[in-house]
Amino acid sequence: MFWSLIGAAGFSIVYWFGGGWIIGMLTDQTMVRTAAMQYLPWAAISPLASVAGFQLDGVFIGRRARTS
Repeated sequence: MFWSLIGAAGFSIVYWFGGGWIIGMLTDQTMVRTAAMQYLPWAAISPLASVAGFQLDGVFIGRRARTS
């Protein structure tokens, strides 16, 4: 779980500080950039919010595969 949190924190930091640049590389449409920048904080938080769900998903799928 420790390394999963480290990885999620790394992605969150990249999204938080580099998100504007990433959005700029994906589109040159001003309206799209503005809309994407409004949701950038949510995109930056999402790895930290979802790391436990993905971790447990892997644990339970592995457990199920082992018992089948």
